[in-house]
Amino acid sequence: MPAPAWENLDAFLGLHDFGVQARLLFATGATRTVAVIFDEAFFDTTIGEYALEATQPRALGKEVDLADLRRGDRVAIGGITYDVTAGPQEDGTGMATVPLQRPTG
Repeated sequence: MPAPAWENLDAFLGLHDFGVQARLLFATGATRTVAVIFDEAFFDTTIGEYALEATQPRALGKEVDLADLRRGDRVAIGGITYDVTAGPQEDGTGMATVPLQRPTG
């Protein structure tokens, strides 16, 4: 579904406000630079006697910019390269969220 005519997604993702530059690194070897909003939410939870602290990084961007990302691709943001854990999750407004994970090891 296209974004409403009154909403300029490029302005919303502008690097002077909320957006950051992300380099999409496809498993095919192709690369592309796009603007995204990066979030690395922190979770601190206790289940019984077990404590878990974890982050859940994700990138929010224009659906058309992120549409071809798949598990196995990578995204470089702020000097850290994250693994893509699933394809983009569209929200129906022209935006999509890509779940990421810091590489292990």
